[in-house]
Amino acid sequence: MERRNREEVYTSSTRRTPRGKRLLSWLLSIVMVLSLLPGMELHVHAAYEDGMECPGCGHYHWDENCCGVCGACTRECDDDCYEETHCINDCGACRADGDFTCDSSECGYCYECARKEEPEKHCDYCGEEDDGGICPECHYCSECVTEFEEIHCSVCEECVGGGLRMCTEDHEHPSGLESAHCTGESVVCGKCGGCFFEHEGDYCWDCELCQKCALEDNKHCFECGECSSDETPCEEGTKEAGDNTLCETCCMSYDHHCSDCYEHVNFDDYDGVEGWCRDGGHGTHCSSCAELTRCLQCDRCWECAGLDLCDDCGLCEECCSENTETMRCDHDYCVESSDYEDHLCPDCGECPGDDPCEFCGRCSSCADSFHCEHGRCEEDPDYDYEHVCPGCSDCFYSDDLCETCELCAECSEHCEKHDICPDNASEWDAHACPDCGECPGEKSLCEICGLCETCAEHCEDGYCKYADDFGGNCDCVPCPHDEKSTYQSNRQGHWKVCSDCGLLVDRAAHTEGAPVLNSAESTADVDVYNLPCEDCGYVLAKINSPKGEVPPHVHRYDANGYCQVCGAKSDGKPYIIRQPADFECSVQGDSGAVIKARYSLRAYGSGELSYQWYYSNGNKIVDVIPDGPGEFTISGTQTPNLVMTVPEDACLGGYGPYYCVVTNAKGSVRSADARLTAKHNYRNCYPIDRLDKDGNPIKIVLYYANGSIDYGIPLSDVHITCCVGCSAEKPGAKPEDHVFSSWVIKQEPSDKYSGIKSRTCKTCGYIDYGTFTAHECVYAVKFDESGHWEECKTCGAKKPLRDPDLEWSAPAYKESHRFANFERTVEPTEDAFGEETAQCEKAGCSATLTRQVKKLPHEHEFFTLAEHLHYATEGLGTWTVNKDTLGGLIDASMTVEIDGVTLTVFGADKTHHWFYCKKPGCNVKGPSMVHMMAGLNVDFPPDGETDGSGVAACKVCEFEIRKVMPAGSYPIVVENGISLNAQGKTVASGRAGDVITIRPRQLSGKAFSHWKLHYGGVTLADPTQEETTFTVKKITPAAANPTYADYIIHLEAVYDTCPHSGGTVIGEVIPAGCTSYGKAADTLCAVCGAVLTEGGKTEPNGHAPESDWVIDPSSVESGDCRHYGNSGNLVCPDCGETMQPGEKTPRMHAHTTLTDEMPATCTTRGFTGNRVCDDCSKIAERGSFINKSEHSFGEWKPRKGDTKEIRECTACGLKESREVSAPGIEVESVTLDQNTLTLPVGKSETLTATVLPEAATNKAVMWTSADRSIAAVDENGKVTAVKAGKTTITVTTVDGSHKAHCDVTVTTDTETKVLAGIQITTPPKKTTYVVGESFDKTGMTVYAVYTDNTRDIVAGYTYSPSGALKTTDTEITVSYTAGSVTVQTTQKIKVVSSSAHTGDSGSSDTTYGITVKSAKNGDVTASHKSAAKGTTVILTVDPDKGYVLDTLTVLDGKDKERKLTDKGDGKYTFTMPADKVTVEASFKEEFPDLPNSFSDLAPNDFCYDAVMWAVGRDITGGIGNDTFGPNLPCTRAQAVTFLWRAAGSPEPETRVMPFTDVPVGSYYYNAVLWAIENGITEGTRDTMFSPDATCSRAQIVTFLWRAGGSPAASGNSAFTDVASDAYYAAAVIWAEKNDITGGIGGGLFGSNNDCTRGQIVTFLYRAASAR
Repeated sequence: MERRNREEVYTSSTRRTPRGKRLLSWLLSIVMVLSLLPGMELHVHAAYEDGMECPGCGHYHWDENCCGVCGACTRECDDDCYEETHCINDCGACRADGDFTCDSSECGYCYECARKEEPEKHCDYCGEEDDGGICPECHYCSECVTEFEEIHCSVCEECVGGGLRMCTEDHEHPSGLESAHCTGESVVCGKCGGCFFEHEGDYCWDCELCQKCALEDNKHCFECGECSSDETPCEEGTKEAGDNTLCETCCMSYDHHCSDCYEHVNFDDYDGVEGWCRDGGHGTHCSSCAELTRCLQCDRCWECAGLDLCDDCGLCEECCSENTETMRCDHDYCVESSDYEDHLCPDCGECPGDDPCEFCGRCSSCADSFHCEHGRCEEDPDYDYEHVCPGCSDCFYSDDLCETCELCAECSEHCEKHDICPDNASEWDAHACPDCGECPGEKSLCEICGLCETCAEHCEDGYCKYADDFGGNCDCVPCPHDEKSTYQSNRQGHWKVCSDCGLLVDRAAHTEGAPVLNSAESTADVDVYNLPCEDCGYVLAKINSPKGEVPPHVHRYDANGYCQVCGAKSDGKPYIIRQPADFECSVQGDSGAVIKARYSLRAYGSGELSYQWYYSNGNKIVDVIPDGPGEFTISGTQTPNLVMTVPEDACLGGYGPYYCVVTNAKGSVRSADARLTAKHNYRNCYPIDRLDKDGNPIKIVLYYANGSIDYGIPLSDVHITCCVGCSAEKPGAKPEDHVFSSWVIKQEPSDKYSGIKSRTCKTCGYIDYGTFTAHECVYAVKFDESGHWEECKTCGAKKPLRDPDLEWSAPAYKESHRFANFERTVEPTEDAFGEETAQCEKAGCSATLTRQVKKLPHEHEFFTLAEHLHYATEGLGTWTVNKDTLGGLIDASMTVEIDGVTLTVFGADKTHHWFYCKKPGCNVKGPSMVHMMAGLNVDFPPDGETDGSGVAACKVCEFEIRKVMPAGSYPIVVENGISLNAQGKTVASGRAGDVITIRPRQLSGKAFSHWKLHYGGVTLADPTQEETTFTVKKITPAAANPTYADYIIHLEAVYDTCPHSGGTVIGEVIPAGCTSYGKAADTLCAVCGAVLTEGGKTEPNGHAPESDWVIDPSSVESGDCRHYGNSGNLVCPDCGETMQPGEKTPRMHAHTTLTDEMPATCTTRGFTGNRVCDDCSKIAERGSFINKSEHSFGEWKPRKGDTKEIRECTACGLKESREVSAPGIEVESVTLDQNTLTLPVGKSETLTATVLPEAATNKAVMWTSADRSIAAVDENGKVTAVKAGKTTITVTTVDGSHKAHCDVTVTTDTETKVLAGIQITTPPKKTTYVVGESFDKTGMTVYAVYTDNTRDIVAGYTYSPSGALKTTDTEITVSYTAGSVTVQTTQKIKVVSSSAHTGDSGSSDTTYGITVKSAKNGDVTASHKSAAKGTTVILTVDPDKGYVLDTLTVLDGKDKERKLTDKGDGKYTFTMPADKVTVEASFKEEFPDLPNSFSDLAPNDFCYDAVMWAVGRDITGGIGNDTFGPNLPCTRAQAVTFLWRAAGSPEPETRVMPFTDVPVGSYYYNAVLWAIENGITEGTRDTMFSPDATCSRAQIVTFLWRAGGSPAASGNSAFTDVASDAYYAAAVIWAEKNDITGGIGGGLFGSNNDCTRGQIVTFLYRAASAR
């Protein structure tokens, strides 16, 4: 029996019982009776005088007939009353006597009778009735049993009367025995024999001894008293305690155990194997465990040192911090952490310090080259909104963007001629063609009709058909325009269409009419008024006005002078309906940009209105005509529109307000004030002077040995940002250091004087000066982290590498390190990175670079079964399980977290299990192993109607599989095997009569022996065979009460150790990954599957080739108008590792809505609509106009009164008329000579239409173009290409409307190369002939000019006349044919007789010949071919475009120069001498007289004219900050760029760059391509151009010579340093003869000297002049 709770037993034994209650009742009754005794008189056997009434039945009787206790009737008096009040056993006991009668109202017995009659219901002691609670042995009730403990055991409650023995052992506990108990509940010490019942805390149940005896016998720890079975004794600690047992817990409390492994540490040897940690000492941890907590770098125990271990590098925190400091990182990032990698500058890879860019993360040095010129970062979310062009995302000042469309000059669609933005509707409409809406370009609109050349309707003679006098100057018959359509209109104006000729007539601008209430759009609170044109009704605007109020309007008065809109009476005075608005802008200063403020008003009144604008002080504003471009201008002072130039310093205020007074005969009115608000434009910097102690600027004074120079320029160290207009400092701006260019030599040093050098701040233009002594610089290599340079050991000057005027990411003297040939310094392992180091390839540079080497691929180490079972049983693993519908497992896997990393340990399916590699991130499966299934554990047995099921578990991995057992079958359990039915399917049960086949499972290392039958009574066909059968029999259990186990058929496959003699098979292959080893197949025993020979590891496969990399879709990001996108990371398709990060994709308007879409009609053009960005509301894609649709004409109908037919357009009402042909031959068809035609822009070709039959009566045709903006066609079929695109030209016969089509393709100039003409660039040597001579073409150069602006020298031309010349022949016609195109030009000649040619001195009328030598770049003609003495000869000079006359001389036969008189306008005269004369002229290129803006260039410098010429031709603009740098060396990139620009910057034909060092987008990219195409250079190597290499004088002259076509040069050079076989010899000779160079003096050319910037522009200038 289970022991009861001791507290419960104690409580039940001490509570009050019913017997106690009865005793208390008796005592109270006695007290009450005694209290009545003094007043009572007792009569013995005295009868009542009057008797008494029965309390039960009410009967009155004498005392002898009533009960002396209760007063009720006796039996003699009333049987019924008596039985109700007395014992039913008729013993005479009264029930009113509570001491002797049972309390139960249903019982009716007295105590004595109750014990006899119902002993099973009444207690033998107290007599109380207790149903079910009377002990059958002692007949006591439960309360009496509790009260008399010696009768029953207080624990098991068994009765002594039933044979129970009570404990009689000694109870030595101080508290003694408290409750009687039987011997079965005794707690007796096995040594002293004392019973410790109810004091079990002093008793050990494990060793069955009391505490005292257990301590004496060393069974318990002497310190804590715990039993050895609960607390393991420490053997070493017990020995140290004098063999007194000491448990490990108490021993640990004495610090005698390692805090990690809990092993006892016996020695104080801190370096011993079993000693304490040498860093922590006694009480920490042992030396063995300390090895696991030692830092791999400093070898200290980080745990005992109180340090934390870094999770990233695995070192102690001090070593981690030390490594971070070594990497020059100012932060607390571990160098192995992702945070460290993430915070490095993405460009240089260094720590960015405390001030990285908050957006791109670059350090301050790298950010300077990445950020825009304003210091803004492109990755700033607000970058887009302030100063970036939305079209190209390039950086601009806000003032450089169009105020209307907010785009830069490259992206905006301004017209090239006028620079007007299409988004500015008012300005665009004012200058664009009203019909097509396009800018007319170089050509102006027709003065008569106001249309562009394409849209204007001009006749063949060029007269406008809209002219009032049309037909008066030509043979055309003007149309009377009798039939007109109704008004048609657009926002620019309205017109009507003539039904006869189709011209737009009655064109006029809209006239604003009176407002008209628009009831349809008005609301309860607001009235909407349409403001219509008073002529055509076109709604010019809509006005919202408060309900019932008429908006401001132009009064329209009736005959009585009242306004028809508002009823106001006209007084005729002027009134203003649109006030001038304030003008706001930013000042431009001296930037060259001119801003004009415009103020406009609109006024009405009777009669003619006059206007006058005033200043605020009342003075009139007068027009100011500028002296030159960019000067201050005021215009329109007496018109409604005032225009004035915004002054440079307008940002200081003080300009405006202005107002206008409008006057007529009735009176005047004053407009509102209009103000000019100009904002500061902080785009300039100016230097801040350095001051002395008195506050005066310190001037730059250079001292040297023989004196000093005072430049008079204040010395400055810093500059500050200021306004371009007023020079006011920008609020909050701080002074910044100057950013100087390289030093420029101003004066070479000599023996007496020091040299002077200067340098210029690239930001503010401040020029600094310095001195240097005469010496030859000896350079040494210097370097820092960002690059290296060469620096003079004496003066410290840095050797320049490139032109400092260009925008470079590094200083002009510095170049980046070049690291190659890395050497491995630290070999990588599977767990640690390696390192490799390389030194810069630059000779003398000692900079090194150390970079990380990836970890080695690892060998797989798979989890073991023991580890799996440990994690599973300890509850450390997390299971992922998939079950079938019956709850059986399909597959499962287990993961465990180790050191914060989740690893997959185990996996299984229904047939196999396996273990995974331990390497984090590997997840490679180990070899699969077949389950070793144990017997079936049936938990749901089948019965006759319901299926059952059971679970079989693998003996190795405990993977469970549930099997179904059909209803009415016997479960079949096959250990180490499977059971199959007749169909070969696995079964877990069978019915009587079923034939079952069993097969063993293969166990590794085991060989099948035989089958063993445990239960089931079946007979195996052959127990020794691996596969055998048996027949299921009906099972009749032998047990009387059979369990389910008696119905199971249980068999087991018995195995022996396998001898591995049955052959081998090849196991499973573990394939290698991209970076992980694989494993070759094991050789297995064919019988048991044990591994006989383990397969070796296989090398990693490596990542897939770059061509097979794929884009990771999850990394692709779509950009929008505010954010860049990402093209997506390229990943290895095999392992998914990122091989190449995605590239930043341009911002784009990702979400757009089509707006302003308008279909085309036959009278108005349509519009495809603008696509507007939903995010930024800017136009993402501008729409285009749609040509007018064709008219939808109805049938031809005869017109009354004449012979014409008329038809009308059903859409617009336009009418067409035609003559009705007289009966004749009808037209059957029409064809064109060309069905397709390709024309370059600007060219024309005429199509020929053939109408059949030939004898047709009316062969008239009409020509139309589907898109006149691409190609136009006139009435003769002449097709003119307008812009690139495709369209169709259609010819339609008037008779029958037969059509023919030609598809026209218009290409740009570069798309088609068609012969356009020929030019004679060099005339023949002989141009004067004697009669009878033939033309001599010697010396004549003929060029063929093509439509793509290219030209070639040609030789296959012809000329006429080719025979004997006559005096009437004045020119030679030169013809040339290319393809189907033949072009011609002429060459002037003179044919004279012999006497006239030679002159006759013997005659007074003798004439002398005048020879005019041909000149390049212009012509000179004489008024006479020959003239007599004294004749005034007029010379006419005609320079070519872009050239002016340079020299003009007239020499007589004695080479004496004759006097010339300049008559102006290119006319010169001289008096003819008595001798022949020769006229010679030379021309030079014309360029504007530009002011010299370069501080380092003087007018007397040798290259002054050349530099001015180059600036005028946009060949160069200097190096910035008002300097040109004439003495700086010229690089190869600059040289080809100068040549290319001088040639007109032609577009190269190819885009394939052969040189790897010429990046796309570089300023010299196109120039290099052009130079390659023209044979100017082939680079320094096959794939190298060396753009930064300095050019020598020989190279520059050679480039120039090749650019000129490599003209022939004969003879030898006069320069002694130019060898005849030098590659540049011919170029130098050519340059000498054309006065391009005169050498450097001393008979030297200076072939190998660096060519300076001043020299190359001089060469170019002279070469251009020599052409």
